Amino acid sequence: CEGVDSLVAFVHIDGKKDKIDAFCGDTPPRPIMSNGPRLSLEFQGVTSSRHSRGFKATYTFME
Repeated sequence: CEGVDSLVAFVHIDGKKDKIDAFCGDTPPRPIMSNGPRLSLEFQGVTSSRHSRGFKATYTFME
């Protein structure tokens, strides 16, 4: 995911953010889950790319 827009997923463990995975490109990613009550998604945009279009995301909360 170098040089293109990406979405990075993190879980929070013992006060630290641990990276799970990074997503970019046209292929839909596999489902991700958190092992606790928190999951962070960070969009990292590249302003110099004319071909980057951002992301569309769908999410559900499960108990």
